[in-house]
Amino acid sequence: MRLTAESLVAALLLAGGIAAGAAFLRAPGEAVDTDHHEHGGHAHQIEHEDVLEGPHGGRLLEEGDFAVEITIFERGVPPELRLYCYEGQKHLPPAQCEVDMTLHRLGEPPEPFRFREVGDFLVGDHVVAEPHSFVVEVRARRRHDPGPAHSWRYESFEGRVVLDEEVARHSGLLAEAAQPRRLERTLRLPGRISARRDRVVDLGARFAGVVREMSRSIGDAVSRGETVAVVEASQTLSRYAVQSPLQGVVVDKRAATGETVEAGETLLVVGDFSSVWADFDVYAADFASVHAGDTVTVRGSAGDAGASAPVTYVSPVGDPHTQTTMARVELDNQDQRWKPGLFVTGTIALDEPPAAVAVHVSALQTWRGGESVFLKIGDVYEARPVVLGRRGEEWVEVLEGLDAGDQYARGNTFVLKAELQKAQASHDH
Repeated sequence: MRLTAESLVAALLLAGGIAAGAAFLRAPGEAVDTDHHEHGGHAHQIEHEDVLEGPHGGRLLEEGDFAVEITIFERGVPPELRLYCYEGQKHLPPAQCEVDMTLHRLGEPPEPFRFREVGDFLVGDHVVAEPHSFVVEVRARRRHDPGPAHSWRYESFEGRVVLDEEVARHSGLLAEAAQPRRLERTLRLPGRISARRDRVVDLGARFAGVVREMSRSIGDAVSRGETVAVVEASQTLSRYAVQSPLQGVVVDKRAATGETVEAGETLLVVGDFSSVWADFDVYAADFASVHAGDTVTVRGSAGDAGASAPVTYVSPVGDPHTQTTMARVELDNQDQRWKPGLFVTGTIALDEPPAAVAVHVSALQTWRGGESVFLKIGDVYEARPVVLGRRGEEWVEVLEGLDAGDQYARGNTFVLKAELQKAQASHDH
C-alpha cells in the first residue's frame, strides 16, 4: 500500500490493537485452518488479490490438470514449507512430484528451497524465517514428465508500506544505516545521604558528677578543641572541661546545666557535615557492573545539577532483607546542600564493548507481539522482526534481524505501523 499525503493524517489517528488480516498463503476472507497454518494471519499490505485455497488451507497454484498447494506449517515446529501435488483434482504421492521454489526477500539474495518426501507431502529443507514477506517463484512437474515444468510467480507481502520520500520527510521519518555503535549504557541506583561515622562524635562525661556549664545547644557551630561543657566530679568536687575533638555543629543535646550525669554518659553529639557519604543499593543483577573507582553522578530528588565522585567502597556483604549490597561515594558538602537522611539517585556510565549492529531507539515498533524495525529500500519499508540485546540511552543492540549497513527507518516510525494497521482493518472488512 502506498502512503500518500492525504492518507497520512488518517494513519496518524489510527489506534493500535487491530486484529491481523488475511493469512499469508490463503484466500482473503476465509477462516484460518489452524491445524495447518498457525501464523496468525499475514496481511497483504502492497496488493490484495484473490487466491485459490487448497484442501490443506494453503495457496493452490493450478495449470491445466496439474496443481501444487503451498502451506507454511508451524504447529509444534519452526515454520516449514509443506507442499501437496494434485493431478486431475486427485492427490499425487510426493514421490511422483518434483518441485523447486525460490523466495525473493526485500534487500536479500534469492533463497532457494529443495524438498524431500515426508508422509503424503513434500517438506522444505530449511526453516521459513520471519518475516514471511517475499516474491515466490515455483517450478513443478510430475516426475519423469518429458514436457516443460509448470511455473508460477506471485507476491506474498506482509508488514510492507510504500512511502514517497516527500511524505516520509513531512511525517518525521529519517533513514540511516545500522552500524556498530557504543551504547553508552547507564546504571541507575537508589541511595540516601548519610553522615560520615568518623565525623560524628558523642561528647560524654569522663567521671560522674553534676553539669555546671553547658555552653552549646542544638544547631550551634563548634570549633575544634572548644569547651562545650563543664562537669564537677562527684568524688573530687573538681571541675573538668568537655571539649569537641572536631569542628562541626551540635546535632543532639542530652544533658542540661545542673543535671547529674554518670561516667560515660553522652552530653552532646557533634557532627562535621562538610563531607558526607552517599550510600547506594546495588541489586544482584548489577553486582558485576559496580566497582570501586567507578564514577557516580549523584542527584537529589529535586533534580539538581548533581555532583560526580568515585565509588570508594563496595560492601563485601549483602542485606538479607533487601537482597542488595552497598556502594559508597564520598561527597564534598562545604555548601551543606547534601542533607543526611534524604534520598538521592546515582548514575554510573557502564564501560562496555560497542554493539556490532545498533539502531536508534526511535526505530523500534511492536508488531505482531514482538519488536520490529522497518527496513528501507527505496520507497519500500518493511517491518523486520529483530532480536535485541543491550539497550543504551539512545541506541539498542540488534542481535538478529538486521545486518550492518542495512538502511532502516527512525524517527516517527509510528506512522508506518499505523498504516499497516489501517491496511489490516480494511482487509478484515
